[in-house]
Order: sequence, then C-alpha cells, then structure tokens
Amino acid sequence: MLRKSMHSIPVQVTTPRICMISTGFYPQVGGVERQLRGLSAALVREGHPVDVLTRYLGDGPVDEELDGVNVHRVRSIHSTRALASASFLIGGLRWIRRQTPSSEDRSQDSTPFDIYHCHQAFSAANLGVFAKKMLGGRVVVKVTISGRLSEMATATRDMPFASIRRKLFESVDVFIAISDEIAQEIEAAGIPKRRIARIPNGVMLPENSGIDLASRQRARDALGYGWERVAVFVGRLAWEKGLFVLLDAWKDVVSKLPKAGLVLVGGGGTFRNVEQELKDRAEELGLGDSVLFAGAHEDVTPMVQAANLLVQPSFSEGMSNAVLEGMASGRAVVASDLPSNCELITSGESGYLTPSGQAKPLADALLLALDSPQKTDRMGLRARQTIERKYSFERVADQYRALYEALTSNGNREAVSS
Repeated sequence: MLRKSMHSIPVQVTTPRICMISTGFYPQVGGVERQLRGLSAALVREGHPVDVLTRYLGDGPVDEELDGVNVHRVRSIHSTRALASASFLIGGLRWIRRQTPSSEDRSQDSTPFDIYHCHQAFSAANLGVFAKKMLGGRVVVKVTISGRLSEMATATRDMPFASIRRKLFESVDVFIAISDEIAQEIEAAGIPKRRIARIPNGVMLPENSGIDLASRQRARDALGYGWERVAVFVGRLAWEKGLFVLLDAWKDVVSKLPKAGLVLVGGGGTFRNVEQELKDRAEELGLGDSVLFAGAHEDVTPMVQAANLLVQPSFSEGMSNAVLEGMASGRAVVASDLPSNCELITSGESGYLTPSGQAKPLADALLLALDSPQKTDRMGLRARQTIERKYSFERVADQYRALYEALTSNGNREAVSS
C-alpha cells in the first residue's frame, strides 16, 4: 500500500532547504503555477526556507520575493523546445551552484539545497536530477497529469530522448502522485512503490464562501449577470476539458431552464487551444446570451461566488484545481467521473459525477442541480467540509514537510515505503 501520510517517520531538527523547480510560475497562471505558489507560501508560513527557480518569460523582475518566497527566473531560449530545455538546464544549474553556502555559513556540507522539488516530470525534473548529481541533495518529482494525456507515459515513452529520461529517473528519490490513478501510472512506468508517495493538491480556503443567497446575488449584480441560475466552468479552453460536450449538454439545459446561464472562465492557452471553435459551436447551437466567455482571470472568486455550482467535464485531469477551488468556496461540483474527481466528490452528497464525454447524463445532472438550488447549496457546504478536512494548503504542506524531513534525516528512499 502507498503511504497516505509521512507523520509517523522520525524527523531531523535542521529545517531542510527547499528549491522548487518549475518551468512556469507567476505571473503565468495555470494549475501547476497556482499549486506551486500556494504550497511554497504555506511552507514559508511554517518556517521552511523556500526558493523558486523558474523560467523568465520576458516581463517583470528576474529576482523578487513573493509571499515570503525568493523567486529566481532563468533567462532561456524559446525558439525550439529543445533549446528551451537546454538553456533552462544550463542557466538553472549556474544559479543553483551560486547558492552554495560558504564554509562559515554552513560547516556540515556545501550542498546549496537539501531538496529539489520538481513540478512535473519534464525539464524541471531533468534540472533537479543534474543538480543532485553535481551538488548533492534529494530530488522529489510531482506528477500532475493522468489519463489520456498521462505525464509519465509522455515523459518515459512518447517524448524525444525518453530512454535518457528513464535513466535520469533512477536518481529521483520520490515521485509524488496527487491521485491514485497517477500513482498507478508512475508504477507502470517502472518506478517501485517504495519511491512513490501519495500527496494531493491543496487549495486556499476563502474566509467567506458567499454561500448565502444575499452574497450570491451581490456577486451577480456586480458582474452584471441577469440569470436566475448560474453554472461556472474554470480552466483552459482546451480540447481535453470536454467543453464541446458541455455546450451540447447546455443546449438541453436552457431548453428546460431558459433563465440559466453558463460562464466559461479561462483562455485558450498555448496547448490544444479550442477557444474560437467553442465560440463558433455556441453560436451554431443558438445558445446566444445563455453562455458567457469571460476570458482568463487571475482571481476567479467573484465568478465562482456568483454561481450555484461549478461544472468540470474534462476527459483528463490529475487533480483539478478548479474542482478544489469550487469546493473550497462551498459550491457543489458537477464533474466527469475521472478517478481523481471520484476521490474528491461523493456523487449525490457534494456534487454529481457523470460519464466522461457524454452530453445527456451531464445535462441531466446540471438540470437536477440547477433546479434544486437549496439542495445544491447543502451539497456545497459538504464539499467545503471535505476540503477543510483533507485538502487545505496547510494540511498538504504538513505532508510535504514530513516527507522532506524524512528524506534528509533518513538519507534513503525507504522513507516512503510501507
């Protein structure tokens, strides 16, 4: 069995020094970036020194402090994927080497960081492994995508130089699986169970969920929503999010609830962008004023607070930030029955799960939820309670803290074994 918690492992007194490595970070906004920022800030609040090493996107400072976290952005070449990866690796290693403490600063060793926590199994993981080989430390790789777009399958089988990456992965101390499905995919890629830890994504708990009718109405008035019932989707307008299925389902919804509105919050992004095709499809279906393409927003709280529920019809997810954020805001969630969604949502209690890729069951669930707003609000309260028990950033940071300390005190990979 995979360990669900690291709390039973003896820890050391010295606080590990952590370098978070990611190819994307603020001001870039996405699931990986939001998780990285929230986790880093939570660890700093608990007294852990954290640095974030990421790519420079051409805007803003190279170095800054954000939420108490030191952030360094590496200038890299983006003309091709190979050059982007190579320049991030070289520039990142140069920066890490410069962080090596002087002998008077640290008498025990000259390792700049105790933990390299790499977000995704691609360029960030490559950099973490090379840093370990050159300068010491431990490597943790968080895997975030499962299903049809499986991150481990892509990294170890489908991408160029997959055989080299498989060899590099032998030096990774622990792979983090944010869902049971991802844990199985990591193991299928040849990683033994003793090097896999199950730690979920986290979410910030808003102080005011706005679940009461007056708060919801104020949010709608501020945004100019005139609908009586509102469903909101939050995420990239990408193929794998299942939004064509959602639009087909929504046509059935508004035929029965003509005063309902659907808000799509997000932009198309870089990969598998279908934003224009979705707008064309909405027009073709005659959805008119019942669908709003709201664009990308760093803060989606107002749109979520204006809604009765959050809808997430994806074909592929690791553990959806949007679902976590919707539940944390006290919103019931209507979602496809992906394994990670099944871990978060109890169908009929905190939302509804529907077969992935099928419009009719999705429409039926949306109608049931939107036509019973008081019942749906009670589901939202239970969703919020689920997040409070298991998925707040503070709870997730505690699990990472125990893992880091186990790795640096025990000095071996058996720290995560059963």
